Amino acid sequence: MHPQPIYRRSRGHLATAFALALVMSGTASAFAQDWRTLSPTEYGFSIEFPGTALPAKIGIDREAMVTGQQWVLVKGETTYVVVAVEFKIAVAEKAGFLDAVVNRTKGQCGAISDNKRSTLPGGAVAADVTVTQCPDGKALRGRIAASGPWLYQVIVVGGPDVESQADTQHFINSFKITGASPTAPGAAPR
Repeated sequence: MHPQPIYRRSRGHLATAFALALVMSGTASAFAQDWRTLSPTEYGFSIEFPGTALPAKIGIDREAMVTGQQWVLVKGETTYVVVAVEFKIAVAEKAGFLDAVVNRTKGQCGAISDNKRSTLPGGAVAADVTVTQCPDGKALRGRIAASGPWLYQVIVVGGPDVESQADTQHFINSFKITGASPTAPGAAPR
């Protein structure tokens, strides 16, 4: 199977998660500064949110994906989001997959800067990105990681200075892939 059809089918769903984060930023206030660990074992990651994140199912393309979930926390003018999507193939091994997701993250915004690549503990490939010049004045700082069949998006949307905020760095740097037990292709979704 070639990776290109997966990009085309999946990018709308991933862009929807990004758009939701943009819309939700600034729509509610929660000022508690207590960091809480979210560690859903079936999705294979852990992260610290600056409060209690709420889960929300996301739409997925059943031809290419097995399951998808996002967790969202709105705190003042800043929105914290984690998206986990399990694909039917090992997307981490597909040439160009991570680039396609990074480029799609730009959305309606003017620029992607600071696109740094790394390998996370456990061998996941990752890109740290900053998206700026959005029409509503917002900016995005995120980490996009692929590990086996899993794609993770760790996103903070806020004002133009979101990248330099200590909470943004803490949130993104607290993300760890713990290893999910993948669902077999064709198995019933979770």
